Formats: sequence, structure tokens, C-alpha cells
Amino acid sequence: MSARKEKRDIHYWRKQAATLPDFVPPWKREQDLQQLQHRASILWSPQLQDQDDKAVREYLDYAASLYDIEEEQALFILRRHGYDLPLAHRRLEKTETARGCRYHRWKAEDLIRLTKAFEQYGTDFAKVRKELPHFPLAELRLYFSFMSSALETDDQQPIHR
Repeated sequence: MSARKEKRDIHYWRKQAATLPDFVPPWKREQDLQQLQHRASILWSPQLQDQDDKAVREYLDYAASLYDIEEEQALFILRRHGYDLPLAHRRLEKTETARGCRYHRWKAEDLIRLTKAFEQYGTDFAKVRKELPHFPLAELRLYFSFMSSALETDDQQPIHR
């Protein structure tokens, strides 16, 4: 043990200790949370009729059974397409979610480097592979086709907010 560590006294350890906030009773926390709620935080608020509620339930079941898409992801797709159920139905088959996507196992840094390499070199896969030699060429081509099809889908469809 070094001499410096031995000399640490109570003042040193008090500076290192975490300071805990004052206790807030649960009823006061609920009031604070209600004050924080505002319209900007609402993601799902379509004006649904009773028959639409049934159609949304069928849409969610369809997404889960055929495409293995979770409810939250299916609702995001529906919201993104302006709550248009027929359009969202058609888009389900073209949507590759995180669960179905093979690229969710890749590191974020690698995906960023890969995207930058594609922006710089385009479809010259040999140059892209030099940037990221640990990726198989077949995976690079699949990722490029996945990204270009995703971008085409996004360009064709405006985002409704």
C-alpha cells in the first residue's frame, strides 16, 4: 500500500461519499409526475372508434403471428404511417425489426464506421472491406441492400407527427 493511501483521513472519505437527496413521500412524487406530463410526451393518441380498436387489435395479432413483431414496434409502425391500418399492414412485411435484424449483434461503433464507409465509397465493397476487414463481404453486401431499401421506404413515406 502506498504512503498516499495510508494518509487518507475522514475528510477525504467524506468528499468521496455520495450525498443522498431528502426523502420525498410517495404522494408528493405523484404530484410532481403529474406536473411533468404534457402533450409533447404523448406518442399514441389517435381518436379511435370501437370498431377501430378491434381492427388495431387484429393488426397487432397479425404483426405478432406472421412477422414476430412485438406490439410496441407494431404500434410505432402504425403511428409512423399516420394510423392508416391498411398501409401499416402492407409495411409490416418490409419492416425488419431489431429482433429480426441480424445487425443488432454488431457494435454501434462498427455500424457508424460502416455507414461512413458506404457514404464515402458507395458500392465499392473492396474499399469498404479495407475499412472494416473483420466483416465478411457477404455481410457487407446484405447490410448495404438492407440500408438502401430502408432509406427508399423512408423517402417514399412522410413521417406523420
